[in-house]
Amino acid sequence: MAKNKRSGSEVRQRTKVITLRVNNRLASEIRRRAKNEGLTISE
Repeated sequence: MAKNKRSGSEVRQRTKVITLRVNNRLASEIRRRAKNEGLTISE
């Protein structure tokens, strides 16, 4: 459970960086996919 909470924080921070790096469209798709799959983004 603790790991899940930590992952969520990391995913949020990473998603923010990704959003600034890649286009908003890509970030939106990645976030939607991550939320649907519930996986951690490591790209």
